[in-house]
Formats: sequence, structure tokens, C-alpha cells
Amino acid sequence: MRAQSIPAAAASIIFGVVPLTLAGIVFTQVQFSFHSSNTINLLLGILLKIIVFSVFAPFLLVAFAHIGKREDYQISLKDYSLAMKQYPKYLLLGIVTGFYYAFIYLICFGMPSFGSDPILRLVWLVLVNYWMAIILPVPALMEIKQIGVFRAIRLSYRHFHDLRWNLYLMALLIGILASIATALLLVGLLYIVPFFWFAVRDYTRKLIDFELLEYHR
Repeated sequence: MRAQSIPAAAASIIFGVVPLTLAGIVFTQVQFSFHSSNTINLLLGILLKIIVFSVFAPFLLVAFAHIGKREDYQISLKDYSLAMKQYPKYLLLGIVTGFYYAFIYLICFGMPSFGSDPILRLVWLVLVNYWMAIILPVPALMEIKQIGVFRAIRLSYRHFHDLRWNLYLMALLIGILASIATALLLVGLLYIVPFFWFAVRDYTRKLIDFELLEYHR
């Protein structure tokens, strides 16, 4: 991975990481959130979070539109800018993910007008992580196989099975490093973000090379 990737990483951080981080801080500080005692405010808060996530998360993912078609380990700012043409596809992926998390939140935590069984809190935690494991290879899968969002999700769910957790654990480790990098004024993210892109791409490609998409249980 070369220094040429740093400007592209900087763009994804400025337009993706920073807005999402600031939005997360705002959502935890204001009452207009999931924990509102008013049902309408609760639903509006959920919708607002879906919109924010869907709009800014694609800036972290559009790089796959370039690197998914290549074997090397570099992406320039120009490459990243050209990859932005695929923004609508990643916007759709963000919307699907946002509505999924909103749905399982309402099922597991209920609304102010009715409650839910406390055991569903644990179910929610499992479902959050399970969806993350399913969705992680989807961006690379879409580009490598040149398929749409829903087909990529279906293939990831049906074929990757237990091996998806290897990618999940790798992403979790990278996420921990990213948190440390964020504490260091985002400088470390300039290297960690491209590393994440290429690591996810290479592992997804390896799963495809093992012909897992042809495997059925």
C-alpha cells in the first residue's frame, strides 16, 4: 500500500468519518434520539439517523468501486473521485443497513407505548453483529462480481457461512486500531482506512477463489 492512497483516505475521512463521528456525538447529547419518551420523536430520530448514516457512510465504501476491479494496492484521489460515480449504489447499501438496524431496534427495544422482553436486548446484540458479518464483504463482492446490492447481500448470506466471521474479527481489530488513530487526531486513519479497503477486498476475493459462491449446504 503506497502513500498515493493517503489523499483518497483523507477524502473518505473528511466526508465520511468526521460527519458520522460528529453526528454520533450530537445524537448522544440531545434528547431527540432513540430513547425519547415520545413515539413520534422516537420514529423521527430513527429516520434522521438512517438518513445521516446512509448519506455519509458511502464515502467510506466507494473506494471499492475502484480497488474491486484491480489487483494492486493503491488508489489515488482521482481514482476515488471517479469512483464517486457509484455513490448511488452505496447509498442504497447504506439505506438497507440503516432500515435493518432500525427494524431490529424497534423489535428488540420496543417503543414508548409498549415494551419488549429484556432478553431481546441480547438478541439485538447478536443481530447487530450478525448483520455486520454479512455486510462486510458486500462492497467488494459487488465490484468483483459486478452485481447489485441485494444479490451481493444474498450471496454473502447464503455462501460465506462461518468464514464470514474471520472477516468480521479482522474488521473488529481494524476498528480498534481506528479508534486509537482517531484519538491521535485522525492521522493514523490515513493509513488504516486504505488498509481496511484492501484487506476486505483481498479476503473477499480469496473466498470467491475458493469457489464458496458455488457451495451449497
